[in-house]
Amino acid sequence: MIFTRERGTVKLFLQTFNYFRNANHCNDVMRNPFERSNLLLTYMKGPKVQQWAARKGEELTIAILGNPANNVAPTNNIDDKQLWNHLTLDLRTAYSEYHGAEGAYRAIKNLRQKVGYADNYIVQFENLLSKAG
Repeated sequence: MIFTRERGTVKLFLQTFNYFRNANHCNDVMRNPFERSNLLLTYMKGPKVQQWAARKGEELTIAILGNPANNVAPTNNIDDKQLWNHLTLDLRTAYSEYHGAEGAYRAIKNLRQKVGYADNYIVQFENLLSKAG
């Protein structure tokens, strides 16, 4: 799945990436927070997200390698789990829905069951209910 910065899709994007991560958990890239973070950034495409991804890639590089030209020392080790944690938190913060609970509540109020689609209605209702809190 490619992330293009559409609001509300970041949770699905991270969930899909985590399935990929789980399926490849023995792979060295998935075991290394720095490399895994950079891999995640490669799945972010399009004009709305490229600048954000490029900036985060630079931050990761400086955290590990520093920036000798500007007298900036490295701040993290390559296996520091905080690299991954900070990147995914920043991603969620930047691209999550604006009004998660409020939007879910409004969607529940407008949700209608269509003839022959009771299962779809139940799934949508339960998903919205979990977002509404």
